[in-house]
Amino acid sequence: MFPTFHLIEYAEGFELPDELHAHPAVVELKRLASRLVGMGNDLGGLAKDIRNRWLNLVLVDAERSALPIADAFARVVAIHNHDVRAFDRRATQLVRGLAELDADTAAQLRGWLQAVRHNVYGFALWESTARRYQEHRAITGPYALIAPVTVRRSRADRAHRAAPGRSASLTGDEHEPVDAGGFCVEGDAGL
Repeated sequence: MFPTFHLIEYAEGFELPDELHAHPAVVELKRLASRLVGMGNDLGGLAKDIRNRWLNLVLVDAERSALPIADAFARVVAIHNHDVRAFDRRATQLVRGLAELDADTAAQLRGWLQAVRHNVYGFALWESTARRYQEHRAITGPYALIAPVTVRRSRADRAHRAAPGRSASLTGDEHEPVDAGGFCVEGDAGL
């Protein structure tokens, strides 16, 4: 996420002063935004990460805290939501606390903060709709930890996926469920 902070400036056609980038509140906002994107990736990719046996914050928390995966998932969601509120509080405090900024720099800072919010939101949308995250769903008991997201596919994509020799499913139903100690990863997300 860190390169994105500078790409925002490039896309918007301005550069924030180096003093602002070094300001403790801006450093903290960058840290929080990066955490939000990382947690969103691990929440959205939990089933994929279990299937591929990759590291994932939810799985690490479950292991380290001796929690069921569903409880660790809920705990990471709570941390994520706490960080969203902390980001908003910190951004508001930053803008109010920098009254000495000239009007142009203050406007650029407000625009940059909004663009960071949009980037975090954009990553969250992508993580909730990208095919690689939707090919599997995490299930504990009768409940999906992440509800499958219905994605409208183009006619060409549907035709390609239903071509002879390919499954008609949009989700890769050729995968077998993976057992993870009462926690299941299903290959068909039901799209």
